[in-house]
Amino acid sequence: MQMRFDPVRKRWIVFASERSNRTDYFMINKEQHDDPKDCPFCPGNEIYTGGSLYEDVSIIDGKKGWNLRVIPNKYPILRVEEKGILRQYGPYAYMDRLGAHEVIIETREHILRMSDYDNDKFNRLINAITHRIDDLSKDTRLKYITYIKNSSKLAGATMTHPHSQIVAFPFLPNDERHIFNNMFEHYKNNNRCLLCDIIDFEIREGKRIIFKNDAFVAFSPYASKHSFEITVSPINHRSEFNKMTNYEKNSLIEVLKNIFFKLDFALDKPAFNINLVTSPYNLNHPDTDHFRFKDSFIHWYVEILPRVNRIGGIEKGTGVYVNPFLPEKCTEIFNNV
Repeated sequence: MQMRFDPVRKRWIVFASERSNRTDYFMINKEQHDDPKDCPFCPGNEIYTGGSLYEDVSIIDGKKGWNLRVIPNKYPILRVEEKGILRQYGPYAYMDRLGAHEVIIETREHILRMSDYDNDKFNRLINAITHRIDDLSKDTRLKYITYIKNSSKLAGATMTHPHSQIVAFPFLPNDERHIFNNMFEHYKNNNRCLLCDIIDFEIREGKRIIFKNDAFVAFSPYASKHSFEITVSPINHRSEFNKMTNYEKNSLIEVLKNIFFKLDFALDKPAFNINLVTSPYNLNHPDTDHFRFKDSFIHWYVEILPRVNRIGGIEKGTGVYVNPFLPEKCTEIFNNV
């Protein structure tokens, strides 16, 4: 069919429609739900998860109870208690596992898809993410803080109960560094934000727009690595997710409710991943001096990645993704819902 170049990540994507005819190429989400009696995230089992870092509470059945909790991950990949001292070992470098790894228990319900979330549930989730990013960014050792969600075990989740994660790194991860450097290069050469230019073009073209309101747009990326991939971003230039106004927050909720409904209806409740790409913090190294201008060239966005394609040796060995569906076709399917 064709290859397309992604200007944000500076990579080529191969679109091969022939693969869509292979019956074994798509992965179907056949979620096996955990028994709620054994779920440490369900109400009444708080003893198994310890104290909360953040809670949204209200009166439930006549007494105070939580609607959402943020807790330390019981099996963290990174820990704030560590020192983060860099050491040399011959030509190699190593350090302890400084960072933060938290779990957002998004709702009291044991089984619930994001397409079932009402305005209040999305509002609580956004408030929790914002609160934890604000709090963790005060630790000057932490450089990049993100939100991720693995929806279903096929997408990497280990438990059924709706949850997601906040992860804070003591360094800028390579993928994000690459993205931000590309954004800076575009800004330096054009005095404009790369994502602003992409969004303006997508809105004018209209071919890949899934949903749009006054403040946010959801679209199928021109060079998407996954079939039915969705990017959600503010239309006006914003560098930090956690600096949204109440109006922007409500506009984002409208977009999220729409696209998760479309996603579940069009793809029969697929597994998916969510990744937030937002501005880094506390960068004070000569290699990151250009981040003094980060508010001008970084434009935050959320990517939603349905797990419907099989990833094989080509992708893992070369980093070149093969996608059987053009984004225009994916957009058409979404918009027929």
